[in-house]
Amino acid sequence: MQNTNDILRVEGLDKAFGAIDVARDISFSVALGECLGILGPNGAGKTSLFNLLDGSIRADAGKVLLDGVDITDLPAHKRAGVGISRAFQVPQPFADIPVFENVLVAARFGGGISHRQAIGFSCEILEQTGLYGKRHRNAGALSLLDRKRLELAKALATRPRVLLLDEIAGGLTEMEGRELVALLQTLKTGVAIVWIEHVAHALTAVADRLMVLHFGQKLMEGPVRETLESAEVREIYLGIEVDDAR
Repeated sequence: MQNTNDILRVEGLDKAFGAIDVARDISFSVALGECLGILGPNGAGKTSLFNLLDGSIRADAGKVLLDGVDITDLPAHKRAGVGISRAFQVPQPFADIPVFENVLVAARFGGGISHRQAIGFSCEILEQTGLYGKRHRNAGALSLLDRKRLELAKALATRPRVLLLDEIAGGLTEMEGRELVALLQTLKTGVAIVWIEHVAHALTAVADRLMVLHFGQKLMEGPVRETLESAEVREIYLGIEVDDAR
């Protein structure tokens, strides 16, 4: 559904590798302060969709628009520069330098602000993500949860309009997952979030809508509860036969 508050709008994205379609006529939009969750079994095309959104791969057809501007032909580094940032399932910090410097590099070069501005902004981001007290610790010495926080902090330091979360809750304990969810709920107001996640309870605690992919196609999109309770989704994603769905 399109509205004037949409930050990200995707129109009819197609991508194939030989005879394999990884994206076929995918369309959706996300507004500021909204989280669109993406579900789908392995091989559904979720990662390929993110690669199309961040510019890692080029679409065969369709459009990606950011604030109404067509960015379909922009490469990954330029998409980052105009406001699309991605946080990965496996954190990728500079392990041998302090947490603060990891975020400072992202703010300075990804966010495109001066060194002086980047120092203050990095401190704000570290406060926001709960890492300020660990700012002098080498990133490689952090716990998994704090490495996830740092992955988020680096992404936020680039001043994104759209934040792509790539299975960021993966590997966390239930308690750690709740802490991450609480953090993401505080971040929603300033960005549009698109979140791929296999940890369904974490995703549904933050998402406003869900989109389900299957073999590179959009199976359905709608409110969280309605989507999860769909017979098609229960059969394809959860492995429950339609006749057994209640």
